[in-house]
Amino acid sequence: MTSHDDDASFEVLLPDIWQPLDHFLSLHPKYRRVFNQAIDQLFYGRGPMAAHERHYVALMVCICLLVRLKQSYY
Repeated sequence: MTSHDDDASFEVLLPDIWQPLDHFLSLHPKYRRVFNQAIDQLFYGRGPMAAHERHYVALMVCICLLVRLKQSYY
């Protein structure tokens, strides 16, 4: 993972599974920058929570979102 303060060069290395999303976001550079900053802070940035706690919270949120999506389509 690399990140820079320069707007033009801010980059976050994502796992290979995220490459289609990264390709799509490359069509929208302003949104991609905001997305990369959010991912950088959530998963790699400094904060009061340890990395494993952040990942656990992210999994809980994903489960909640999946339940809501399932309810809205079924």
